[in-house]
Amino acid sequence: MKPDAWYKGTVSLARENIELTFNVPHDVFSTLQIDEGTLALLDHLPTSKPSLILDMGCGYGALGLPVAALNMEAEVHMVDRDLLAVEWAGRNAENNVLANTEIYGSLGFRDLRHGKRLFDWILCNVPARIGDRFIEDLFVSGNALLASGGEIRVVVIRDLGPTVEKIGEENKLPIELIHRGPRHIVYALKKSGVAKASADADSQRLYQRDRISVGGVEFDRPYDISGDSIRVEKALPILIDGMPKREQGDVLCVRSSYGILPILSRVRWPGSRVKTFDRDLLATTFTRENAARLDLMNPQLEIEDAVDLHLYAANKKTRFDLITVEVSASVGRAVVEDELALVMELLKPGAQALLLCGDRLAKEVLEPFAKRKKVSLYTLITRNSMSLLRMS
Repeated sequence: MKPDAWYKGTVSLARENIELTFNVPHDVFSTLQIDEGTLALLDHLPTSKPSLILDMGCGYGALGLPVAALNMEAEVHMVDRDLLAVEWAGRNAENNVLANTEIYGSLGFRDLRHGKRLFDWILCNVPARIGDRFIEDLFVSGNALLASGGEIRVVVIRDLGPTVEKIGEENKLPIELIHRGPRHIVYALKKSGVAKASADADSQRLYQRDRISVGGVEFDRPYDISGDSIRVEKALPILIDGMPKREQGDVLCVRSSYGILPILSRVRWPGSRVKTFDRDLLATTFTRENAARLDLMNPQLEIEDAVDLHLYAANKKTRFDLITVEVSASVGRAVVEDELALVMELLKPGAQALLLCGDRLAKEVLEPFAKRKKVSLYTLITRNSMSLLRMS
């Protein structure tokens, strides 16, 4: 991928005596401006002097980097389950010369690198669709990770206010309302004696939304997978209908989500070698869990964490008989075109890629790309304003 293919724009922030600039990629949270929830939390930070801080769900750094700039003597751990966000948060830390940060991927508290140290602050702009169990764990297990005198401080949309307050009551945690704005509420929890011994990393318990059936196979589905209902009901059936009947050799499913396409490929073609990746640690976690439940976790199914196709394919020698790609307009034209070019390089001679996208994206990006690159592009199915195209 070209170094700047993901770049969408730049946003700035001025607070107290600091001025920061953030380069923002496509397809992450709040790309046009710093969202109101983050600003509300920045305006209502704890007043204690911290030495170790955790920013849970850091995105491209709009919360954690200003906190790091305001607390230069503190060590700020910034984590996100989206590896693309992590990469750009790291770039922004470097560009703003904030060396007091540790930025890495983590699914909730699962992959923290703080050792046995305890946090003085745990901060989080809580995702609106993450589910009640995660929010409960943020307070309950987060409380166990606080140092004496430490504090959790979160911002939520107003609709989640009753959920947070119910969690406080049910767990006997003194969660305090700090600020109520037009659309967001800031809550605080100071270190409480009521605490579990350690953070719970059971992803199925914390994130599972439901179990659904696709193509005759049942999948555990997590909360907070963007646009998933439309994808399952309208988009994926088109791609599944267009998949080859005969067994494939080496198959690459670009982006795993929670495993539908790679697992259906293994079920449909038992002799195939299927590889997949995703930049979302929640997605790959559920892909692995679904595969394990179906007894498909074996060398014929390879699941990796990677920011994008370029980084996944780097230094790999495998070429594929079939590549499936759900092409998204949200990643930007440059990323789409770079990805398509790399797909062509990864195909064996005479092999094919199946590309699923909206009709408009097909006409405005995929068809001009194929014409320019002189590759074969054929429309197999059009339905529900979606197109399935075969590229070879």
